[in-house]
Amino acid sequence: AMTLSGRSREFADAGQQHSVEVLMATGQDQEAYERFHDDHFMRMWPRHLLGLEAFKRGDQTSAWQLFATGERPLSMEHPHDAWLVPYRDYGFDLHHFLILPFLHELAGEGGAVTRASAEIDRTLRWQWQQKPWHRAEWLLGRMTDAQFLAQPHRVFAMADLNLCKAIAAECVHDRQRAIAAWKAWLAIPVWQRGYMADPVPLRLAEWRIAELEQGR
Repeated sequence: AMTLSGRSREFADAGQQHSVEVLMATGQDQEAYERFHDDHFMRMWPRHLLGLEAFKRGDQTSAWQLFATGERPLSMEHPHDAWLVPYRDYGFDLHHFLILPFLHELAGEGGAVTRASAEIDRTLRWQWQQKPWHRAEWLLGRMTDAQFLAQPHRVFAMADLNLCKAIAAECVHDRQRAIAAWKAWLAIPVWQRGYMADPVPLRLAEWRIAELEQGR
């Protein structure tokens, strides 16, 4: 609760101070990675954050290495066995299936978001509470805002919708619409964006607004 209310630094207990949630929320990216790089349930969250920062610096080689899982996120041969997914890290579905394709789009790979969405539509109908599929359907133009907001796991759907709108606008180079969508996401209270204070979409949004407002 303290991380969601911006009070992460008030933790007095050393164990809490070094939890991945607190480290990520207080900008201690590298320490989060060093402490949790081999944790079965948290290893990818710090990697995704460091990957985003590498991309922002222009180091795409390091970015793709940090985002890489080393294995398929889910056995597509058994798509209904969602419990078999080896990546239950916080935010994995958002970072890996929405933000990563968007970074490839920014890197000059035109159509990366559309291709990723089509693959998700084909192979990931039920996994991760159906959230990747609903994002993909919206991005492919097969779902209205109202339908997206009515999805089964909709507690943070409004925040997700604004991320999708920002990314969709950027993909068609609509700067003003993208800025408005990124700012709309930022205007949503942290506790309405996710179960934890996630710096990955936060830093992405802040960076994209700065870049777009400077005409880059």
